[in-house]
Amino acid sequence: MESQAAVLVLTYLIFLYGGCEVCADCDNITQFSTQLDTLLAEYDRESPPASLVIIELDLDPRHASIQEDTSTARMLADLRMTWEDSRITWNSTDWGCESALAPAERLWLPDVGLVNAAATGDEAGLRARLTSEGRITWHTRFDVNVPVAMQLKDWPYDEQTVAFKFASRGYTLEQVELELSDDQQQATVSESGAWELVSVMGTRAVWMRGTDSRRLISWQVTLKRRGAAHARASATVLFATVLLLAAAMVLPPEHRHPLYATAAFVATLWIVML
Repeated sequence: MESQAAVLVLTYLIFLYGGCEVCADCDNITQFSTQLDTLLAEYDRESPPASLVIIELDLDPRHASIQEDTSTARMLADLRMTWEDSRITWNSTDWGCESALAPAERLWLPDVGLVNAAATGDEAGLRARLTSEGRITWHTRFDVNVPVAMQLKDWPYDEQTVAFKFASRGYTLEQVELELSDDQQQATVSESGAWELVSVMGTRAVWMRGTDSRRLISWQVTLKRRGAAHARASATVLFATVLLLAAAMVLPPEHRHPLYATAAFVATLWIVML
């Protein structure tokens, strides 16, 4: 009895960490794991699931900021891609499971990536979620820097808009179609820091690469400089200048010059910040 229990535990651990990881609400995890592994054993990951694959994209920004010294915008975000693959379907009633997590390396995956800049960091998801209807969802996380043309007319209350453009690198428009998910038409988020990420708007266009046309998804990310913080900083510098001048006035004339010089330097900083 103990040996049988040990075998069951070992089988479960191998399945959990080395095979296909399934949902906790599956009726029989071990049986479903075997069935799904058999299904994927006959699966050709090199071939697309259809002559035309429709992929829904959803961008989830984690952080965005602007480096003014290099005129670049940095964004850390998750890109979620969802598509259908009729080769990976099953009867949820017979198999006792609605969805599962499978190793992404065993599946056909879209080659969608950033095309207007090079990502400094790209972390592809190790697993993808499968449903019994053949719907696949896969995430990839990236860290990217994109050039931005700074518009400083309204400084220090300016807004900067940066475009992050994604497309398939190897498939034409006749092979892969990209669409925006319904909840990603216009997302609004905010965060702390020198810049506030106020909106993310996705649009679709056609991108010509040589003689081939590809679908292009462009997310317009708008960042706003935090003017309130800038105003507080300016007020602090001005207050320091007045305080230095007041302190100099109570000193004997021969000891005032160092404070006058310091006040002049601080006042210069205040003028620069206006």
